[in-house]
Amino acid sequence: MATPMSKSMGLMVSLGMLLIPGLNAPAAHAQMFSWSLSADQGASQFNTADAPPASGLDSSGNFWFTYADCVGHPHWFTYKGTSMDNLVLQSTFDTQGTSGFAKPYGDDEYWLSGMWIDPDTQTWWGVVHVEFDYDKWGYNTGWKDHFRRIALAKSTNQGGSWTLVGDIITPNPKALISTTEYPGDNFYFGDGDPHLYVDSAHGYFYLYYMTKTLKKADASQVGSENIMVARAPISGKMAAGTWTKWYNGGWNQPGLLGTESPITVGDTFQVTWNPYLGQYLAIDNLAPGCFYTCPDLSTQVWTQDWWGGTQIFAQTTGTNAISWYNWTADTASTLNSMTTSNCFRLYSANANSVFNTKYMWVTLGNTTYTPPLNNSHYYQIIDVNTGLALAVKTASTTGGAQIVQATPGNGNEQQWTFAYQSSGFYYIINRNSGLVLDIAAPVLARGQNIVQSTLNASATNQQWALEPTENGYYKLYNRNTRVIGMAGSNAVIYDEYFGATDQEFHFVQK
Repeated sequence: MATPMSKSMGLMVSLGMLLIPGLNAPAAHAQMFSWSLSADQGASQFNTADAPPASGLDSSGNFWFTYADCVGHPHWFTYKGTSMDNLVLQSTFDTQGTSGFAKPYGDDEYWLSGMWIDPDTQTWWGVVHVEFDYDKWGYNTGWKDHFRRIALAKSTNQGGSWTLVGDIITPNPKALISTTEYPGDNFYFGDGDPHLYVDSAHGYFYLYYMTKTLKKADASQVGSENIMVARAPISGKMAAGTWTKWYNGGWNQPGLLGTESPITVGDTFQVTWNPYLGQYLAIDNLAPGCFYTCPDLSTQVWTQDWWGGTQIFAQTTGTNAISWYNWTADTASTLNSMTTSNCFRLYSANANSVFNTKYMWVTLGNTTYTPPLNNSHYYQIIDVNTGLALAVKTASTTGGAQIVQATPGNGNEQQWTFAYQSSGFYYIINRNSGLVLDIAAPVLARGQNIVQSTLNASATNQQWALEPTENGYYKLYNRNTRVIGMAGSNAVIYDEYFGATDQEFHFVQK
């Protein structure tokens, strides 16, 4: 894709070791990469967006996109399409309408700020930013008991209506009153403005959210805004009590009423996995508007990557400006916001007429990351659960032949080479047939067979990323957002990922 570029800068980050059973791990080293930004592209359909939007695939392969506005009070919009560029409105949920939320604190407003579609039940679970109408209140008449929080909602009819389940992240009550933590004129504003990251490779939801301190007299801000983080196992489906907050270097505080400590100064924090860098990439909109990178979300050690103090993104107005509500979409597969490649869209919305919603292409270059596999060798792909190897059924050389699992042997039909592309994804090519790993149509639906096909450079369903899992293995992650999994004794399917060992692999060089 031709994208006009405006400016670039080199960045240095730290890269941890990648361990691949059966192979020697590459040494840890400093990584350099460059970046460039395109001209702004209009996205006026989302001009009223007033919180980070949410998206996801259901098991039938439908792409859903939701966001909340603030026109009088929040409305939640649900769209469906095949990409970010052809979304069609399906429903609008009025949080104050006849089917809206009861207001447990009297005057709260609710913004949908993230969503996960349960692949087994198809229930939609939504992360909700809850904020009271603070312009009407003073500390002595309500603020000390009335603070921002993060709640959970669910929908069983694809966003047509939602039920408020309850709070999942709230601040420590000691921070809300005049104590040694916040004496005198100041108070803690609570937890809000969350960004959801679904780390399926390690089996966790992460919520990156913002906190700040305000003056009791007039609600003006004191000091910096800070980014905090909490996580919960995906198996818990976001329920209250499954969340733990990051505090003093560990996950040791409860999501409800727990103490928190910042991972960085910031306003919002959009996180994706980037296989081109081999790291997690975050974007913060607070000056200087920068990238952050992290090799391991369990440790939350983020490197702030703005080189020599140079601002990457403009603030509020002008070319390449970004504001409060930012989200990403991979350029080749705009269905994917949790994984980005060497080129992705960065959307930004403001909802207060400073600028219309837009996006720019962010292109990364000159990475020194060494991919763990390459096309100078052949490998067996061994399933961790069964110990069996991925192979072409009956050693077929025909396009459309199914991929199965077989007892490891020396046959070329179970040997694969990994052709690394500049995007950070691989083509996985069978030694016997010369054909590539692919998804049987329809490519987005869960449960489809994995097959071999003739290489098609424009087909994102033939592109695969290696993402390290919590157990030290890898998942094979399709660019269209699903993974390879097992079904039965020999079938290999296109599936969701929950950290199951039948969806984890290691590689044996032949």
